[in-house]
Amino acid sequence: MKKLLVVLVAIAALTCLLAVPAFSADKLIVKDSTNATGFIVTDAPAVGVGTATPAAKLSVTDQVTVANRGFVGSQNTTDAASAALILRKSRGTEAAPAVVSNGDYIGTFQFRGYDGTSYLRNAFIGSKVNGTVSGGSVPSDLFFATSANDTSDPYASGAVRIVINGATGNVGIGTTTPQYLLDVNGQIRVQTTVYSSSRKLKDNIVDLKSAEAMDAVEKLNPVKFNYKNSPSVSHIGFIAEDVPDLVAQKNRVTIDPMDVVAVLTKVVQEQNKTIAELSAKLNKLESQVARIKSKDMFGSIDPSMPSGN
Repeated sequence: MKKLLVVLVAIAALTCLLAVPAFSADKLIVKDSTNATGFIVTDAPAVGVGTATPAAKLSVTDQVTVANRGFVGSQNTTDAASAALILRKSRGTEAAPAVVSNGDYIGTFQFRGYDGTSYLRNAFIGSKVNGTVSGGSVPSDLFFATSANDTSDPYASGAVRIVINGATGNVGIGTTTPQYLLDVNGQIRVQTTVYSSSRKLKDNIVDLKSAEAMDAVEKLNPVKFNYKNSPSVSHIGFIAEDVPDLVAQKNRVTIDPMDVVAVLTKVVQEQNKTIAELSAKLNKLESQVARIKSKDMFGSIDPSMPSGN
């Protein structure tokens, strides 16, 4: 709170609410018992708290606390640019910054709840370097993390729930290394599911051959299993590495259910044709048998018998 009060005094000085003589040296310097500068108002004018060389209008080294329903905001009413809250990260020093490294946290918004003893870090929104840094490129993830327990490293503690990869744009839920535009490690529940299937989105459209479909169905091996992260729940399906090439994905770790549906549809259509042909033949045979029985019935009458006329 004392530091916040000093900041407010500095702001008042910058806005001329306090009378300060005008000269080309620093206007106000406050030092601690070790002669280190704790607060300074420079001739720029700029205010430094915990630093003797403020790099901006207000530079604070260490933490700032806003209490009693206070808030920190940013507002732009000048042009089309947005208001911004900028979190910067570098190695080295403020005066001589060095390149960040893979795995560095660039910045986090932390949410802390008091447990009776301390404020626990149990939710984060942040950014972390994910890849090799080079000139003009700092690959990074945007992540969302939650935990019931205090954690200073959400990735290491397994608290990360959602990741957006900065290089690919892939979104991961339950995984920090998403391989697809949306990669979910676990079950999802949806009201309805639709697949984009318009002719406008496709090229090289040809009919699936019956022999191809029959061969694929013969090679499909349905199995029962459970996922390792959910051992108590049983499933039925296929093993991606074992399915025939016709319905296999390039990575051999996923399956598109519509591929299997298309194959099964073709096989069912062919079986329906076969059933219809067999049904027609059976009807023909039944008609022939009926005629034969009728002929035998009348042909067995003794011609010597009176006609009854």
